Amino acid sequence: MTIKNWRTDETQNEIQRRTRNEWIEQTSDRFGAHHTEEAYICECGDPDCSDNITMTRVEYEAVRADGSLFVVAIDHEDPEIERVLLENGRFAVVKKMMAAGRMSQKANPRR
Repeated sequence: MTIKNWRTDETQNEIQRRTRNEWIEQTSDRFGAHHTEEAYICECGDPDCSDNITMTRVEYEAVRADGSLFVVAIDHEDPEIERVLLENGRFAVVKKMMAAGRMSQKANPRR
């Protein structure tokens, strides 16, 4: 029997948001929308978060290079299951740790 906990729920929320951002990226490609910066959704674990993030294509692709990385709005990180690798005025890049990292790697759409 698998016991769900808040860490699993939070990681699942982040994985779902990453999937939506991948859809945004693919849709932009199909319609030829290649702006300097694109709007993405925050990939934090809060199911009620509706913050948007702007990133360049290069920044987005750098985050997607590792399945345990997520992009979140500033101060949306959860230090219990992730650590901040980079932060600028627009977003932060966090790396999932331990079980959350393994779970996010396994669900990586680009693996």
